[in-house]
Amino acid sequence: RRAPRGAGAAPARRAIVAVFDVEDEGRALSAAARAQLTEYLATKVTQAGFQVVPRDQLRSRLAAEKRESYRHCFEQRCQIELGRALAAQKSLATKLLRVGGQCVLTSQLYDLKSETAERAGSAKSASCAEAALLTAIDELARQLSTP
Repeated sequence: RRAPRGAGAAPARRAIVAVFDVEDEGRALSAAARAQLTEYLATKVTQAGFQVVPRDQLRSRLAAEKRESYRHCFEQRCQIELGRALAAQKSLATKLLRVGGQCVLTSQLYDLKSETAERAGSAKSASCAEAALLTAIDELARQLSTP
């Protein structure tokens, strides 16, 4: 008799990702809007097949490290150190860029072991309105989930 399909096979391990706040250097969005976009991004990344470190764990760890603020951990070094401390295998850094009248969201998925970018994605939005950026996040998550 054959074993049922998948029986006995080890489940595929999904990478654990620390999703950091969307960085908005141009200050196009309010802090509340950035937090909501980051939460949506974390959900889309989870739907794309990654395991995501809860944002509360990121905040708690930064407080324990005496960092000024969770929102200020935008530098790669900070994100790599924090991701490792949380036992993540990857970190996701996302930036909102304003170019002319358009906004572009860019994301880089870093492998914390090698400290290199493993994947990247970018999505243009004809408008910098929050609702339009949701569509850009959908596109980013799709790109990041495709090897």
